[in-house]
Amino acid sequence: MQEIHNRSVTSIAALLCFVLLSGFWNSASAAKTATIAGTVAYRERIALFPDATVHVLLVDLSSKSSDFLIAHETLKPKGQVPIHFKLQYNPSAIKPDRNYGIRAIIEDREGKIRWTTPKAVPVFRGDTKQRVEVLLSQATNTTTQTYLTESLRFRAIFANRKAQLILPGGKNATLRQVAAASGAKYTLGPLTFWTKGSEAMITVGGISLPAKAQKLAGRGNHYIVEGIRFSASFEEDFAWLTLPNAQQQVLKSEPTARGAKYSNPGLNFWSKGTEALIEFYGIWFQAKQVPAGPWEKAKKNGVEFRAVGQEPGWVLELKGEQLDLVTDYGQTRICAQLDAPVVDPKTGTKTYRALSGALKLTIKIQDKIHYDIMSGEPFPASVIINLNGLQYQGGGRML
Repeated sequence: MQEIHNRSVTSIAALLCFVLLSGFWNSASAAKTATIAGTVAYRERIALFPDATVHVLLVDLSSKSSDFLIAHETLKPKGQVPIHFKLQYNPSAIKPDRNYGIRAIIEDREGKIRWTTPKAVPVFRGDTKQRVEVLLSQATNTTTQTYLTESLRFRAIFANRKAQLILPGGKNATLRQVAAASGAKYTLGPLTFWTKGSEAMITVGGISLPAKAQKLAGRGNHYIVEGIRFSASFEEDFAWLTLPNAQQQVLKSEPTARGAKYSNPGLNFWSKGTEALIEFYGIWFQAKQVPAGPWEKAKKNGVEFRAVGQEPGWVLELKGEQLDLVTDYGQTRICAQLDAPVVDPKTGTKTYRALSGALKLTIKIQDKIHYDIMSGEPFPASVIINLNGLQYQGGGRML
């Protein structure tokens, strides 16, 4: 496995925040700087969405297996593409016997990568004052889910309006999405797959089998990279990486001389014992396995949903219809039985109420990104708790 190059801690940490938390921080440098100017654009006739973020990276391309960061710039464009940039770098870091290039990435307000460079644009080839035109391609967002019927277990990988079903015996089928009255429907000849939430239906030749989405049952480990945590769960030939921005990446096992390696088009993960490497779009970082945190411990104890909030600090855990709520920075704890949630058909918001008449408690959970006001950590669900006339707001996620 390629050994990690020792770049500055600031550069590594900055890129890691981009990779895992979708955010860079700027660092000042007293060193003499030079500038590369250019533009970032894409071919698709799609308007650049509000609050987009553009990352421009200068990388060393000399390694055959990975790129290494030299400099970066973060932009908040006010208009449409092409987006102009001026990337500052330290000229002393550029060696005449090595190859360098520019990569760029555009992400949306939720930190999801929407466009990226499939291949770095070479620079420093005889013209140090050249303008660089960086052309991006749309990124592929992939999600995966395991389903169980009465007679079989299978997986579905969703990307680009397609569903790839991984069936028993190693048989795969790629279905295209078609119009559906509700949920999402995919077809390929006599094979049809429909899903909505945790419910699904697979139909072959007129015979339909209802299916349920299953939680990952394989082993799971937790890792830290320059203070940033992520988790990896393993099941058969697949690894699921859950990043701090709540995105989940599925990677397939690949042959390796030692340890275990998993890959998808934009991400590689290698581990052996407590050591690990994570690679994002060609740049490698070293990770180390760490003990489980409170979220992982809650999941191990059977908690299905967990949420947190600030000012005053509170923690909510749901296990079936049982509630465990700790408020006021741990001074108050409430355990209660909840009624079945009422789901708003338009927004999907779930509303829970306590069964006890002496306790005026309602909990609303909405599929809307919430950013923690203290840490800035994003959560996929927004939570509002009303308790005896007091309101608590925060964010959470399914475990």
